[in-house]
Amino acid sequence: MFAKRKRLILPINSMLLVLLLTVLILIATTRPTHAKTPLFFTVRERTEDNRDDFKDLTVSCPRGTKAISGGAGIFYNAEDAENLQRLPNLISNFMYPNDASWFAEAIQPEDTQESWSLEVHVTCVADSTSF
Repeated sequence: MFAKRKRLILPINSMLLVLLLTVLILIATTRPTHAKTPLFFTVRERTEDNRDDFKDLTVSCPRGTKAISGGAGIFYNAEDAENLQRLPNLISNFMYPNDASWFAEAIQPEDTQESWSLEVHVTCVADSTSF
């Protein structure tokens, strides 16, 4: 009278394999909803280009980040720089006054009146203690 139907029964191991593959595909194709934060970034500032004898500059990382490195450079008009001994000199540059800022200072020889500027940069990363 009635024909028997055959059911397809997957072994448990095969079912687990299908479930695992489905989960892996979902994980691999799902994108996070939050914006990615860069691992590190640089903040850079520069003084005015003028004839001041002494210049100093402190550059700070934004709140929630800390400094991991930094540096400074002196920029001047190469055409005006006939005598290398009369160029501005970088006196010092270091992390100061905390772990979120970089400080630099430079001086120009007294008898020189060339236009120059001081640039300072600091490399910042997220401060894990602020989370």
